[in-house]
Amino acid sequence: MPQEMQHFDSTALNVILDISVLGLGVTNSLFRTGIYRVVENLALELTRLDGIDLKFSAIKLPGLAKRYRLTQSMMAPVPLAIPRSRLILSSVLGSLISAEQERSPSPRRLTDGCWMAYVLADALIGKLLPPIDGSSLKTPSIFHSTMPFYQIPKQVRRTRGVSVFVTAYDLTPILYPEYVGNRLRVRLEKALHSLCSSDWVLCISEATRNDLLNYCGNLDPERVLVTHLAASSRFRNVADDLELARVRSRYKIPDGPYFFSLCNLAPHKNLGHIVKSFALMAQQENELNASLVLAGAKGWQYENIFDAIREARGLEERIIVTGYVEDSDLPALYSGATAFVYMSRYEGFGLPCLEAMCCGIPVISSNTSSMPEVIGDAGIMISPDDSDALAQAMLGILYNGTWRQALREKAFRRSLQFSWSKCAQETMHAYQAAIQST
Repeated sequence: MPQEMQHFDSTALNVILDISVLGLGVTNSLFRTGIYRVVENLALELTRLDGIDLKFSAIKLPGLAKRYRLTQSMMAPVPLAIPRSRLILSSVLGSLISAEQERSPSPRRLTDGCWMAYVLADALIGKLLPPIDGSSLKTPSIFHSTMPFYQIPKQVRRTRGVSVFVTAYDLTPILYPEYVGNRLRVRLEKALHSLCSSDWVLCISEATRNDLLNYCGNLDPERVLVTHLAASSRFRNVADDLELARVRSRYKIPDGPYFFSLCNLAPHKNLGHIVKSFALMAQQENELNASLVLAGAKGWQYENIFDAIREARGLEERIIVTGYVEDSDLPALYSGATAFVYMSRYEGFGLPCLEAMCCGIPVISSNTSSMPEVIGDAGIMISPDDSDALAQAMLGILYNGTWRQALREKAFRRSLQFSWSKCAQETMHAYQAAIQST
């Protein structure tokens, strides 16, 4: 439906949801990770709810956000709360970027120089023009920021009658800066220190809520709420043998059972530990025919993972590092696995575990941060430093078919407790509470 034909209930909640992160995915598929999936699914569900006059903003790179929105049939009719002048300038920049992208040897991503030029140009435009169309900031309104490393725009802060919402994912850069580097730590610290006691924060887990309240003493605990995430509806068990064979062939996975892990290759994901445990398991089984599949883009300080693979002598052909995996291939990769292994040291939620559970796959995870909250009693949780326990868990699932089937059933039943519809409803209830409190 064309935008000009949209009609909204005048009594509906006026909500401006920032989708900047979705625009980033237009230029580089490597941005399509956990936060991208969260924002995409929340935005889609909010479009389905009655009682919300929804608009999209993009405090960063609005031209890209516009391009993303037009690719989504459910989102295309949603108005943009972006000044026309800023959108035009950003769209012109976006056209130049598209031309450069077509010349790029990899259509999924831009050259570093081109990307940096685009970001700097957009930042300059942002200093000259406001990020939000003033007519969209009605009284009362909700402004919901989903970007973890950016402060709330001054324009929003200066407008009376606007309730500020922020989605909090995790505090990894602050609690474990050695995992991500100081640049992200400084940016997140500035963003969190800019929050006010009147702001509302939606945390993706109780673990994140506890970490946030411990760090930010000025927040009102009554306004720091939990809205659990969910997996996309595309994550369902794939029983089609041709599809399972297709993805196995595409990612060069050898015949036989395989253990699967999905995450960015970064220190806190603890992939080197998984490799060492897999090697330990192989030492205990002379004719092990299982493989280990590590999927995900390279992140920060990933070299130790490849060091661990080199040290697992004789297993190099059984340990497959796929790199970035297209979303369309993930359900089959999950479904074909004997078990999903996720030994992260710290997670705000651990969405890949839930995706695996939706596919009916046994999950072996660490017992830290939010993992017990998500998995409950439907998986195996062990210390992220216990190689023997991980090796024994993998062996048990591999050779005990009855136990494996029981874990599959428990995992799927547990996954039914999470849905994006529920998350969106809880988010709307928080919006309503904010409006009632003004």
